[in-house]
Order: sequence, then C-alpha cells, then structure tokens
Amino acid sequence: MKRTQSKQYPELRRLRGKIIYPVDIQEVSIEAEDGGTETHYNFFAVELPDHGDDLSDKTAFAKKRYAELRRLSPLPHGYGSRDEQLEMQQEQGFSTWQDHCSNVKANWPKQ
Repeated sequence: MKRTQSKQYPELRRLRGKIIYPVDIQEVSIEAEDGGTETHYNFFAVELPDHGDDLSDKTAFAKKRYAELRRLSPLPHGYGSRDEQLEMQQEQGFSTWQDHCSNVKANWPKQ
C-alpha cells in the first residue's frame, strides 16, 4: 500500500462505493512555488466496502469495523499480509510477532 498526499486534512469519507479510512496521518511542509511553505498530509488510504455505515463518528466507525481495519491497514498499523507476518516471525522471532499482534489489537480495539 502506498502513501497518499493531500492538501486538506484527510477525513473518513465515501468514494465510489467504498469507504476511505485514512491511517497514519502525518503533517509535512512542502516548499511552494512562491518560496513559502504549504502544509500537506501524508497517509495511507485504507479502502473498505461501503455497507451504509454512519461516518459521523470516526471512533465509533473504527470500533464497528475493527476486524477489517486490522486486516487491511499496512504494517505496523495492521497485521500485514501472511507473507509479511511469516517474515516477521522468521527474521525477528515469534515474540516480536506476538507483540506486533498485541499492538494491532490496541490500535483497533473491539467494540
């Protein structure tokens, strides 16, 4: 998953039958053409199927859709692919992978 950049602060929104959930939002300063600086935002745009959920409360939405956010968010915010998890276990050890899973569960708690 690649980072996306926006001039506006990214919000939870609907787009073409999907819900875009911004993850790991980082504020960056970009040099503008006039020599000044502009604030931009880098983030991962996690795409979820739109089931008609209420998007007015981002926290409530995340608690309702926590399983998908855990699965679809990029490392280290989500579990990562099976290959990435196996690589983590083999290269960094099983306890590191267990700690990673605990952190993901803390990032995206159940209801």
